Amino acid sequence: FLLVSDIPQPPMNFTAYSYAPGFINLTWLSGFNGGPEQHFLLFRRKGSTWESLANLTDPGEGRMGHFDPGPLSEGQIYWFRLNSCNRINCSVQSIDVQITVSATGKITHVMIHYLTCTPFLSFIFSLFLINSPLFDCFSYI
Repeated sequence: FLLVSDIPQPPMNFTAYSYAPGFINLTWLSGFNGGPEQHFLLFRRKGSTWESLANLTDPGEGRMGHFDPGPLSEGQIYWFRLNSCNRINCSVQSIDVQITVSATGKITHVMIHYLTCTPFLSFIFSLFLINSPLFDCFSYI
C-alpha cells in the first residue's frame, strides 16, 4: 500500500530569472525525497498540451536545482511545470511558472501556480499519463 510519507515533497521556490536577453534560468529548492532517490520532471506547455522537457537529478535535500531551457522568443508567454518524483510516485503538488518575455528579452512577469492531487489520484493519473504532468487536479494560485 501507498504511504503519504513515501511520496516526495514538492519542489520549493520554483522561479525564473533572466540572465541575458531571451535567456532564463529556472531554479528550485529540493525538498525531502520520501526515502527513495528522487528526480525532477520538467515540462513546458506548447499550446494546450504539456511536453516533457527534462528529467533532472536531485541536487539533494535543501539544495538548489537549476535548468536553462534555451533561448526564448521575445514577446512570448511560457509555462513550465516541475514535479518531484521517486520510484513510488510523484509529489502530490506540482508547481507551474508562467514567464512573459518582453520585447527586450527580459522577463517582465513571473506567476507561480500550484497544482495539487491526492496521492491516489496522482498514482492513477501516472498509470495512464506516462511522461505527462498531472493536470486534472485541484489548482490554485
